[in-house]
Amino acid sequence: MDINKKHLIITGATGGLGGSLTKLLSNYDCTITVIGRNNNILKELEKDFNVIPLCLDLTTTKGREKFSNYVKNNPADILINCAGILNIEEFHKCSLNNIDDVININLTALIMTSRFCLEHMLKKNTRCKIVNIGSIGGDLALPYFTTYTATKFAVKGFCESLRRELLGTNVGVILIAPRAMKTPMIDEEAVELLKAMFSVMDDVEKVARKIIRAIEKDKSYMRVGILERFGGFVNSIFPQIINIVFRIITPTMKKYVKKMNR
Repeated sequence: MDINKKHLIITGATGGLGGSLTKLLSNYDCTITVIGRNNNILKELEKDFNVIPLCLDLTTTKGREKFSNYVKNNPADILINCAGILNIEEFHKCSLNNIDDVININLTALIMTSRFCLEHMLKKNTRCKIVNIGSIGGDLALPYFTTYTATKFAVKGFCESLRRELLGTNVGVILIAPRAMKTPMIDEEAVELLKAMFSVMDDVEKVARKIIRAIEKDKSYMRVGILERFGGFVNSIFPQIINIVFRIITPTMKKYVKKMNR
């Protein structure tokens, strides 16, 4: 798909991945609307990359109405849902507010924005894309990432269902499943935990470039990380093997999780 001459909407644009995508996509001849909750960062993006800032909270009724009205008057050709938060904690200690936040931001907001944009995409005579950022955690369930993992499994199911529903139309759905990235969301203690899991962290701009290539090459699913892809494959065939691995490393993980949530 040619990105030039298209209108792109990027949610979560004030985060690491959304910001990198905004920077790279500004080199194309396209219109970019950036969405986030931090108006100061949005203004910086507007100044640096000549984008259209739209400050709103997609977890609120007011924010969703504002988004719906905006796409009605400014239909997107490409929607990239980057908004997301991470929660690493023993599940029985998770607050109900934290659970609500993770589900509302990682899943509900993504479904809502897809719904609002799709209505207008289907009226176009040109090709359109909905690009949702999931996680390798949607293939491989991780202990202490319970609510986060649940949302990413749900995002995967949502994308697969919607993609099949839209077969034969002008709209395609792409699911991006990255592993851990070097973003402000990952602090030093989280880095130590990831090391205990033998997880590799990717440069966020490298992942952003892969996402743009996935759009241009009309891919439907892109996973990042050879070891993680292999782990997801084994988990789908022989989950008992993955259970053995986590039985070994979970006690070490628990020490880091307790340290993170002191």
